[in-house]
Amino acid sequence: MRITHKDNFYDIMDIIVTAGNTKSPIESKEVQPTIPDSEIQLLYRPIEKTQISKEMFNQILCPNLRIGVRMSLLNPDESGWVCSNELLRFLEYLGVKKESGIANFLVNSGERASTPKRDGFVNIVNFRDTALDHKSSSGILNTPEGFSESRLSFLKQYAGEDNRLTVKKVSRAINHFHQCPHLAQSVTGTHIQSLEMSIVIDIYGRTDNSSKEKYLTRNDIDSIWRDNKFPEGWTAPKSPEYGTLEAIGLYIKMISARVTHGWKNTVAFKN
Repeated sequence: MRITHKDNFYDIMDIIVTAGNTKSPIESKEVQPTIPDSEIQLLYRPIEKTQISKEMFNQILCPNLRIGVRMSLLNPDESGWVCSNELLRFLEYLGVKKESGIANFLVNSGERASTPKRDGFVNIVNFRDTALDHKSSSGILNTPEGFSESRLSFLKQYAGEDNRLTVKKVSRAINHFHQCPHLAQSVTGTHIQSLEMSIVIDIYGRTDNSSKEKYLTRNDIDSIWRDNKFPEGWTAPKSPEYGTLEAIGLYIKMISARVTHGWKNTVAFKN
């Protein structure tokens, strides 16, 4: 059977919604305790101050996970294992509701991709050649070197003359990543990328005062993907507000933008 964008759209939606009906790692497993709110301390640290090597750090494919490690909010052991409870706590710090379907989806996906399987833990340096190492990606992090400045610069050009990378603009970048894939083309990978990028913009994005639209600047993009730290001026929300409905809404908005401008429209905006 021929796989279409529509088929994959409903597959992704079903996965997120189904995850919301499953038990969270905290409920179903015995896991290590997390750090209390009052003891959370942000410390931007060099990789050498963590328990993993530079080579292992470069195997982390998700910019959020890299930020968590560098900002001392995730503490992988010498083999790259992180407690699922700690990962959930990190997502909650970013504003993701701990009991939401999207939180469960993210953590459970990490547990399933980890090898060997370890109950209640995720190996964040071991996602190569798994479903999380998806095709049609930006290619910024999933390179042999662990980072590509040229591909980061390519993404930044979509910010346009007003220096604002919005969902509308990044939808065209995603179209390009699909039409001119880094490793191989994948419709499913493109949909995963759509979900990932919409989450990054919603969590870290600045808000336009008039339109209320969220966006990232080029400096924000550098902070997230290259420097592995929170964008300048970003602060954690007072309480988690990002859940399954918000994730689905943003995902639909991203897909709608891609459809509106055409799946093959990869031209960057000038404003």
